Amino acid sequence: MTWQPTPGAVERLFALQAEADLFEQLVAALAQRLLLPGDGAVDGGACYGRHTLGLARAVGPRGWVLAVEPRPALARRLALLLSPATGLPQVMVAAVALAAADGEASFHQITDGPEAGNYSGLRLRQVPELAAPSVAVLTVACRTLDSLAAGRERLAFVKLDLEGGEFDALRGGRQSLVRHRPAVVFECGRGNAAALYGYDASDYFGFFEAVGYRLFDIFGQPFGPADWTRPGVPYYRVAVPRGSGAEARVLSDLPGLVCAALSRDGQRRRLC
Repeated sequence: MTWQPTPGAVERLFALQAEADLFEQLVAALAQRLLLPGDGAVDGGACYGRHTLGLARAVGPRGWVLAVEPRPALARRLALLLSPATGLPQVMVAAVALAAADGEASFHQITDGPEAGNYSGLRLRQVPELAAPSVAVLTVACRTLDSLAAGRERLAFVKLDLEGGEFDALRGGRQSLVRHRPAVVFECGRGNAAALYGYDASDYFGFFEAVGYRLFDIFGQPFGPADWTRPGVPYYRVAVPRGSGAEARVLSDLPGLVCAALSRDGQRRRLC
């Protein structure tokens, strides 16, 4: 189906994000439609495991999920929550930061509370409503998506929520994108993230063109160079190989999920 956004609808969708985490619901629902039993998935920036559990259910015991979380306390918590003893042997936790190259780097952990802590990353971001956030600088191991995926089969889905570091992680996963052709759902701060991590719009769009991927936003609308500075664009992107089954599913399913969110507005039903 097709869905052409109107200003009022877009405003309501952003309001639903603020009220009910709509974007995260759309990410989870899309993953359920793209993954098959036996597939592999990467949850980059796994945090408390919100998406990890859904990915594990989608791939089943014959598949695999790699939950990547650089914050030591959260990585330990995930390892306990998702250990084989809990009935999820398909999940592995990597206590590293996804980056453009293997090595070590400084990680800026915001310590002003759980919500502010979600702005932690390899670069120090501005935190809304905090002029001077409290920051603990940690030295963390960095791994590329390519090195983490080496030797694995059927990588079909990658989720990245890295507080601006998503494009660096994708650049470190170029071989995996070319080999496995996974769907990728990732945050993109556009100009702000580009300034933090040292790239520009031409680098960004050139990369996806070179690997043969097409970009959408989480509302199912195509995302191109003209949208780099356009207001009213959600911060989640969906990248899928051109001509793939994943591209067809995004074109057919995402608009329906968005329409469902609008039609159910007020009833607070979950999408997935």
